[in-house]
Amino acid sequence: KRFWAHGLMPVLRDDGTTVVESSIIIEHVAPQLVPTLEVRFLDRFFDLYVMTPMQKIVLDVLRPAGERDARGVADARARLDISYVWLEGRLSDKQWAAGEDFTMADLLQHLRSSMQLGAPHL
Repeated sequence: KRFWAHGLMPVLRDDGTTVVESSIIIEHVAPQLVPTLEVRFLDRFFDLYVMTPMQKIVLDVLRPAGERDARGVADARARLDISYVWLEGRLSDKQWAAGEDFTMADLLQHLRSSMQLGAPHL
Protein backbone atom coordinates (compact mmCIF):
# COMPACT_ATOMS: atom_id res chain seq x y z
CA LYS A 1 0.00 0.00 0.00
CA ARG A 2 3.03 2.22 0.16
CA PHE A 3 2.97 2.65 -3.62
CA TRP A 4 -0.63 1.67 -4.55
CA ALA A 5 -3.61 2.36 -2.29
CA HIS A 6 -5.31 -0.92 -3.16
CA GLY A 7 -2.26 -2.89 -2.12
CA LEU A 8 -2.54 -5.14 -5.16
CA MET A 9 0.00 -6.31 -7.71
CA PRO A 10 1.45 -5.61 -10.13
CA VAL A 11 3.20 -2.38 -9.27
CA LEU A 12 6.30 -1.08 -11.00
CA ARG A 13 8.55 1.63 -9.60
CA ASP A 14 10.53 3.26 -12.38
CA ASP A 15 12.83 6.13 -11.51
CA GLY A 16 10.46 7.41 -8.84
CA THR A 17 7.32 6.92 -10.90
CA THR A 18 4.76 4.35 -9.78
CA VAL A 19 3.05 2.45 -12.58
CA VAL A 20 0.19 0.10 -11.68
CA GLU A 21 -1.83 -2.55 -13.52
CA SER A 22 -0.47 -5.00 -16.06
CA SER A 23 -1.58 -3.30 -19.25
CA ILE A 24 -0.26 0.08 -18.19
CA ILE A 25 3.05 -1.43 -17.12
CA ILE A 26 3.39 -3.19 -20.48
CA GLU A 27 2.65 0.04 -22.30
CA HIS A 28 5.16 1.87 -20.09
CA VAL A 29 8.06 -0.54 -20.58
CA ALA A 30 7.30 -1.66 -24.15
CA PRO A 31 5.10 0.90 -25.93
CA GLN A 32 5.75 -0.84 -29.25
CA LEU A 33 3.52 -3.68 -28.00
CA VAL A 34 0.50 -1.33 -27.92
CA PRO A 35 0.56 0.26 -31.39
CA THR A 36 -3.18 0.56 -32.05
CA LEU A 37 -6.58 1.04 -30.48
CA GLU A 38 -7.40 -2.51 -31.59
CA VAL A 39 -4.73 -3.82 -29.23
CA ARG A 40 -6.10 -1.71 -26.38
CA PHE A 41 -9.62 -2.87 -27.22
CA LEU A 42 -8.63 -6.54 -27.02
CA ASP A 43 -6.94 -5.86 -23.69
CA ARG A 44 -10.12 -4.26 -22.32
CA PHE A 45 -12.31 -6.96 -23.87
CA PHE A 46 -10.31 -9.69 -22.22
CA ASP A 47 -10.36 -7.96 -18.82
CA LEU A 48 -14.05 -7.04 -18.87
CA TYR A 49 -15.67 -9.91 -20.76
CA VAL A 50 -13.41 -12.87 -19.97
CA MET A 51 -11.49 -12.31 -16.75
CA THR A 52 -14.25 -10.55 -14.80
CA PRO A 53 -16.86 -13.29 -15.32
CA MET A 54 -14.21 -15.98 -14.83
CA GLN A 55 -13.24 -14.44 -11.49
CA LYS A 56 -16.91 -14.35 -10.50
CA ILE A 57 -17.23 -18.09 -11.15
CA VAL A 58 -14.00 -19.04 -9.39
CA LEU A 59 -14.55 -16.83 -6.35
CA ASP A 60 -18.09 -18.15 -5.98
CA VAL A 61 -16.74 -21.68 -5.63
CA LEU A 62 -14.47 -20.50 -2.83
CA ARG A 63 -17.35 -19.01 -0.82
CA PRO A 64 -19.18 -20.94 1.89
CA ALA A 65 -22.20 -22.74 0.41
CA GLY A 66 -24.71 -20.38 2.03
CA GLU A 67 -23.06 -17.30 0.51
CA ARG A 68 -22.88 -18.43 -3.11
CA ASP A 69 -24.52 -16.48 -5.91
CA ALA A 70 -26.12 -18.92 -8.36
CA ARG A 71 -27.70 -16.16 -10.47
CA GLY A 72 -24.45 -14.19 -10.66
CA VAL A 73 -22.55 -17.32 -11.72
CA ALA A 74 -25.16 -18.13 -14.38
CA ASP A 75 -24.85 -14.58 -15.74
CA ALA A 76 -21.05 -14.86 -15.70
CA ARG A 77 -21.14 -18.18 -17.57
CA ALA A 78 -23.46 -16.67 -20.19
CA ARG A 79 -21.10 -13.73 -20.65
CA LEU A 80 -18.13 -16.09 -21.01
CA ASP A 81 -19.99 -18.17 -23.60
CA ILE A 82 -20.70 -15.06 -25.69
CA SER A 83 -17.13 -13.83 -25.26
CA TYR A 84 -15.55 -17.12 -26.32
CA VAL A 85 -17.76 -17.38 -29.40
CA TRP A 86 -16.78 -13.84 -30.39
CA LEU A 87 -13.09 -14.46 -29.74
CA GLU A 88 -13.12 -17.79 -31.54
CA GLY A 89 -14.61 -16.18 -34.63
CA ARG A 90 -12.17 -13.31 -34.51
CA LEU A 91 -8.96 -15.19 -33.75
CA SER A 92 -9.30 -18.66 -35.28
CA ASP A 93 -7.62 -17.81 -38.58
CA LYS A 94 -5.06 -15.25 -37.43
CA GLN A 95 -1.40 -15.65 -36.62
CA TRP A 96 -1.48 -12.58 -34.36
CA ALA A 97 -4.45 -11.24 -32.44
CA ALA A 98 -4.25 -7.65 -33.72
CA GLY A 99 -2.49 -6.97 -36.98
CA GLU A 100 0.61 -8.36 -38.61
CA ASP A 101 2.98 -8.18 -35.62
CA PHE A 102 3.23 -9.45 -32.05
CA THR A 103 1.51 -7.03 -29.64
CA MET A 104 0.17 -6.87 -26.10
CA ALA A 105 -2.98 -8.57 -27.45
CA ASP A 106 -0.85 -11.65 -28.13
CA LEU A 107 0.30 -11.75 -24.54
CA LEU A 108 -3.40 -12.02 -23.71
CA GLN A 109 -3.87 -14.61 -26.45
CA HIS A 110 -1.20 -16.74 -24.79
CA LEU A 111 -2.94 -16.45 -21.44
CA ARG A 112 -6.24 -17.40 -23.06
CA SER A 113 -4.69 -20.41 -24.72
CA SER A 114 -3.26 -21.57 -21.41
CA MET A 115 -6.74 -21.43 -19.84
CA GLN A 116 -8.74 -22.71 -22.86
CA LEU A 117 -11.96 -23.70 -21.06
CA GLY A 118 -13.24 -25.49 -24.14
CA ALA A 119 -12.42 -22.85 -26.74
CA PRO A 120 -10.12 -24.64 -29.25
CA HIS A 121 -8.33 -21.66 -30.80
CA LEU A 122 -8.00 -19.57 -27.68
